[in-house]
Amino acid sequence: MADYKNYSATSLTGGGADALDRTELDGALLNEGDIAITFELTTGKTYVHRLNATSGVAESYPDVIAPDANPGTKRWVKLSSFDDYSKYVHIDGSTPFTSTVSGVTPTLSPHLSTKGYVDTAISTLSGSIILDHGGLTGLGDDDHLQYILVNGTRAFTATISGVYPTAYAHLATKGYVDNATATLSGSIEGNEAVVSGSTSITVSISNATNADYILTYGLKNIVDLEPAQYGMVTTSTTISGFTVAFSDPIDSDNYILSWRATDAGGSGGGGASAFTDLTDAPSSYMGETGKYVRVNATEDGLEFATVATSSGANIIYGPTPTAPEQYSLNYEGETKEFYVEDEYADVGDVLYMTTDGYLSRSNATDTTKMPVRAMSIVYNYENQYVLLKGQVACNYWTWGTVGGAIYAAANNGQLTQTPPASSGNVVQIVGYALSATAMYFNPEMSMIVIA
Repeated sequence: MADYKNYSATSLTGGGADALDRTELDGALLNEGDIAITFELTTGKTYVHRLNATSGVAESYPDVIAPDANPGTKRWVKLSSFDDYSKYVHIDGSTPFTSTVSGVTPTLSPHLSTKGYVDTAISTLSGSIILDHGGLTGLGDDDHLQYILVNGTRAFTATISGVYPTAYAHLATKGYVDNATATLSGSIEGNEAVVSGSTSITVSISNATNADYILTYGLKNIVDLEPAQYGMVTTSTTISGFTVAFSDPIDSDNYILSWRATDAGGSGGGGASAFTDLTDAPSSYMGETGKYVRVNATEDGLEFATVATSSGANIIYGPTPTAPEQYSLNYEGETKEFYVEDEYADVGDVLYMTTDGYLSRSNATDTTKMPVRAMSIVYNYENQYVLLKGQVACNYWTWGTVGGAIYAAANNGQLTQTPPASSGNVVQIVGYALSATAMYFNPEMSMIVIA
């Protein structure tokens, strides 16, 4: 039988006089199967270790302890500790009960209670427990100062948010009041934010006398660098609001619909009930069939004007240009705002579109500067409105053949009635002459390059 030895210690590590790894327990003196019992004073735990002479694993408290002297491959390997017994409940609560536990009826306050004791206590007290709020005393006492009173004698101490009222007795929000008047006998106005992607917007108004009010509105956007332009049309009007539809989905959240609704009867507002009642407008519609309204030449009123026809050079925007005004140009037609990057672009110059989407003067000698897309109608490069199609009159034009085609010329931005003929030149018809000083501008997108 092997001669096993038993050792004792009061700590596992640290090399102290009573430690399991103390130098007195030299590895050279220890043998396979020796037993060590450690009563660890610092934790109150008891460990049992057995020597494994060939283990050689790294020390790992408290499972593996290596002798400080001549350990070699010898290791104290933990067999058990009293806290390893899972059948016990720890006094520190770290190991809970795994099933119900029976006890005795408690007699002192610190005693654990049984279910029977608790059930009896509740049954005894139930007669004095108030289960309905109305049974409480002191309900009429004003001891909750954070609440307002139903009689209105305690005011709010800050602004209070609410919801949009829908019934007559509902309290009103500021937004409701701002959008409403007692009656729509005069006019009301407002601003509504338009959400990006919207194809329409519905505006709420209140207390309109009828749905025949007159609407005026417009879109404004002072944030975006180049805001888009949208057509708008009223699609419905009711006594509670109106709906405006847009020609295309709105492309950003920076658009505001500014609107005004005016009673068609004009009662109470002191304004005109018809267009001809306005002080700065024509006083009668008689003899004005087929005409349209424009701002007059002195820019202080409105007037009727005749729509231009193809039978002549009748330019309906402004007076007909006369010499010797060097840059007189009048037009009527389809316009759009673009960025013109050519600082030398003058009124009447024709423009092509660059690869970055800007406009610059065209030139029939260079295919990269063609085709013509628009005409400059103001002397101001960078952001400006250009003519895409329409009638134009310019006092320095001298067209020789009325009705004859007009081409982009072999000079920057210029026009000619003689088609370019040199090799590499681009031939593009951009319109035709209406008179010696007027033309109909409508660029064809087909071109011919001279071989």
